[in-house]
Amino acid sequence: MKKYYILTIFILIFASVSFSQRKMRDLPQCRYDFFQLSVSGGFIQPVGYMYELYNPSGNFGVDFAYKINKEVAINLESRFNFMGLQDSAGPGTNYLEFTVGPRFYFISKYVRSTFFFEAATGPYIKMEGSYIKDSTSIPSNTKVKLGANGGLGCELVLSDNIYFTLKGKYHSIFGERGTESFFSGDGGITFRF
Repeated sequence: MKKYYILTIFILIFASVSFSQRKMRDLPQCRYDFFQLSVSGGFIQPVGYMYELYNPSGNFGVDFAYKINKEVAINLESRFNFMGLQDSAGPGTNYLEFTVGPRFYFISKYVRSTFFFEAATGPYIKMEGSYIKDSTSIPSNTKVKLGANGGLGCELVLSDNIYFTLKGKYHSIFGERGTESFFSGDGGITFRF
């Protein structure tokens, strides 16, 4: 009788293991054909030429993505970057960016959170406020320049439709005097629809 119990338990264990690979599971990280909206804020750190002009500052923004398959999404991002001048007599400066590009996901069947790499390009709008230089009033100025960015990030699962997103990116803005560059780090909440 004892042998039959052991044989029955062995068969049940073996059957459950052997059929576990055939079960189709709906994993949130493997889904696609959905939209997601992220709201985030963070910091920027100027580098190169911009490091001599600006202090580390803050930013906030939103991005909208459509995941077309398990590995790729199209990402549209809009971000407002505050640029704190080192020279308090200079103009207040801010950058407004609108970029679009692909996002590539690295997915595991065993971990619900995902890592991604994204790259984007689009207009960076530089807005300088009016200021006084040598008793002369300089009016405000707005310039539109082409820029690009790229970086890494992750989406940490809070629920099937809500994620905590972290990402770090390197930005280059192309202009007449070369490129203006800065790093950004952002964190925020992502909602999937």
